[in-house]
Amino acid sequence: MEANTWKDGVDTQTVVEPSSPVCPVWKPDLYKLQQEAPRPHAVSCQQVEESHATYGAAFHGAITQAEESHATYGAAFHGAITQAEESHATYGAAFHGAITQAEESHATYGAAFHGAITQAEESHATYGAAFHGAITQAEARRLLRQEGDYLVRISSSNSRHEPVYTLSLRFNSKLSHYKLYYDETECKHYVGSQRFDTLDDLVAHGLVTLYIELHAGPYITYMCDTVIYEKSPAYLTLNRLKKRAAELLDGGGVEGEVDYDKPHAFRVHTFKGLNWCEFCGNFLWGFTAQGVKCDDCGLSAHAKCGARVPADCCPRLKQMRGVFGVDLTSLLKVQRRVRPFVVDKCVREVDARGLTTEGIYRVSGFQEEIDALRVAFNRDGENADVSVSVYENISVIAGALKLYLRLLPIPLITYDAHPSIITAVQMSSLREQKKCLKDALTLLLPAHYNTLKYLIFHLARVVEHQKENKMSSQSLSTVFAPTLMPIPDLTKYGSSLPDLSNEIAAIQLLIDHCYEIFS
Repeated sequence: MEANTWKDGVDTQTVVEPSSPVCPVWKPDLYKLQQEAPRPHAVSCQQVEESHATYGAAFHGAITQAEESHATYGAAFHGAITQAEESHATYGAAFHGAITQAEESHATYGAAFHGAITQAEESHATYGAAFHGAITQAEARRLLRQEGDYLVRISSSNSRHEPVYTLSLRFNSKLSHYKLYYDETECKHYVGSQRFDTLDDLVAHGLVTLYIELHAGPYITYMCDTVIYEKSPAYLTLNRLKKRAAELLDGGGVEGEVDYDKPHAFRVHTFKGLNWCEFCGNFLWGFTAQGVKCDDCGLSAHAKCGARVPADCCPRLKQMRGVFGVDLTSLLKVQRRVRPFVVDKCVREVDARGLTTEGIYRVSGFQEEIDALRVAFNRDGENADVSVSVYENISVIAGALKLYLRLLPIPLITYDAHPSIITAVQMSSLREQKKCLKDALTLLLPAHYNTLKYLIFHLARVVEHQKENKMSSQSLSTVFAPTLMPIPDLTKYGSSLPDLSNEIAAIQLLIDHCYEIFS
C-alpha cells in the first residue's frame, strides 16, 4: 500500500538549569522551525480554476453555439424554445409542466433535499475542493508543484470494495502519500491517532512535524539519550517550590502530610497559544494534542517526556499556576488587558517607593520572598498585596518583575524583531540608529510593544534618580538585556559567555531616547 503514517508523538530533549547563561536552550529554535515550516495549500480539482487563473475573466472554457448567439443578440435571444417554454411564457411562474418525483421532493423539503447522492459527492462534501477522485500518483505529482501543496485522491479499494482515500503531499521536494481516514461520528480527519477538525489543520500539523523532524532530528535524538530529570526545569524550579508553596497556601502551616510520591494524572491536551515542556524545557510544537497535562498539578510535557516524569505530583502546585510562564499575547487576550497586571503593579510600586533605592533592579531580593510574591500573583491575581506592609524590601518587587519577564515563553523583544534591532544599533549615526530602531519595533506584536513601552518609560524614570540609586541607563541595560533580548541560539557559544554588547546598547538607546522612539 502506497501510504505512510507520520509520527504522532513528539521527541524529548533535555536542558540544564534555565538560569545558567550558557545552557543549551532550544526553545527559540524549535519555535522558529515551526514558524518556518511550509504552509498547507489545497490544490483544487477543477481544471477550469487553473485556466481561469491563467487567462483571467476572459476565459469561458468550451461555450456552446447558444451562448455565442446570446452574446450576439443579448437578453432578447431565446434560441429554440420548446412547447413547455411557451407554456411557461403563457402561464408564468405557476407552470411546472411534467415534474419528476425528485422535483416534488425538492419542493417539499427545500434546499436540504439532495436525493440520491453518489459516493463521489459524499467525498467532495467531506474533503472539499481538494478531492480529485481516482487519479494516479503521476497525476498527483503533476498537480503538486510547490512545498505544502496537497490533494486527496482514491488510490484503490479494500476487500469490501470501499475506496481507500490517500492524502498526497509535497514536502522537502518529494511527494509523500498517507492513508487518510474520516471519523463520521466526531466529524474528524486523521492519518494517525490525532484527530483534526479540518483537513487543512491536519496538513498544517503534519508539515510542522515533518519539518522539525527533518531539521532537528539529530539534536532530538541526542537530547533523548541524555535527558536527566534532576536537571529539568520541572525538578529545578517546580520541585524546589513544593514545600514552600504548601506552607504559603496554608497561611504558614501545613495540615497533615503532603504526599510527594503521587503519580501524575497525565491526559493528552491541546494547548492554546505558545507552551513549553516543563520536563525538557523545549517548545510544544504543533496545533493540536501537542502534549500531556497533569489534571492534578497542571504540569505540562511532551507525550514522551510525560512518560519519564517520576511520581512526584503535588496537587497544591496547580494553585501556583496563573500568569508566570504564560505567552504574553495569549494571556492578555484572555484577560482583555493592554499589559499584564504583574508589570503594572510592580512598576507602580517601584515608582512609589523604589526610585531612590540604591541598586534598584541590580540588587536581588530574598528568593523565598520573591517565590511567595509569585504564588500570590498566580493565586490572587490583581488582588495580590504588594504593599510595604507585606513586602518591605522593594527589591523583592523588582525581582518579581524581572522573574516574570524572564519566564515569558517568547521574550518581550521577540526573536522576530531581535535581528532588526541589532542591525539598528550598528548604524553609523545616532539619527539612523533611532530611526531604524523605531522601525524595528513595528515587528513586535501589540502586546509586546505596549508592555515594552511601559517598562522602558519606567526605566527612564529610574535613570532620572541615578544620583540617589546609582543606576544609569547603561547599568539598567546590563541588568535587563539578558531578560528582554536573550540570545536566540546559545548552543553555538559552547561553554563561553555570549557577547551581549549589542543587546545592551539597544536597551540603553531605548531608555535614553524613549520619547523619540516611542512617539
